[in-house]
Amino acid sequence: MYKNHKIAIVIPCFKVKRSISKVIKDLPSYIDFIFLVNDNCPENSTAHIFINKKIKILRNKTNKGVGGAMIKGYLEAKKKKYNIDIIVKIDGDGQMNSKYINRLIEPLIKMKFDYCKGNRFSNIKNLKQMPSIRIVGNFFCSILGQISSGYFNIFDFNNGFTAINKRTLIKLNLSKIDNSFFFENDMLFNLFMSKARVKDIPMNSKYKNEKSNINIFKILKTFPFKYTKNFLKRIFKLI
Repeated sequence: MYKNHKIAIVIPCFKVKRSISKVIKDLPSYIDFIFLVNDNCPENSTAHIFINKKIKILRNKTNKGVGGAMIKGYLEAKKKKYNIDIIVKIDGDGQMNSKYINRLIEPLIKMKFDYCKGNRFSNIKNLKQMPSIRIVGNFFCSILGQISSGYFNIFDFNNGFTAINKRTLIKLNLSKIDNSFFFENDMLFNLFMSKARVKDIPMNSKYKNEKSNINIFKILKTFPFKYTKNFLKRIFKLI
């Protein structure tokens, strides 16, 4: 389907033992590489995954959080030996529908954008399955994210379904990006500072029996400080 472009998937793996096999199975056949990052998972979520030429398992010796896992995957994916053009992030909990992957990567292939991300707020119907506390939390995080990052044209800042082209990834200093669940927000801040073109892709998520590792109360406690810090960095050019 994308003969002239190599596409990789990075999946941070932490307590996703029950769902990760199906997530991998549902991925499109045109994906060239799948990097599973075992973030020192207590379930050893990747233990039963069969390794082949397409699937690679990476491991963090200590639990670093979703950001730390993604940075591990990004560092591997941008190595010259793979010759990868686009790297997609998808979670291992089964809440992201892999049918949207082509919508994420098309604007990158056409070179109109450098980074694409999901936006569940583009249509009110997309929010019907989302728990109320997440709707409220994501709404306020997105408002603060816009002010903090400078991207006033996008929303749903906590959406972790993303795609980035390699040349943009190379420009970023990954060591400066947050390791925690603030990762997606911090990525957008760093992308803005590197003048990357970012596009929202309308999509919905699947909320059934999947259990998220996100702690809403921890987010409410830590995110405001981080938003303020990034806002000041952007205004005073402190990066």
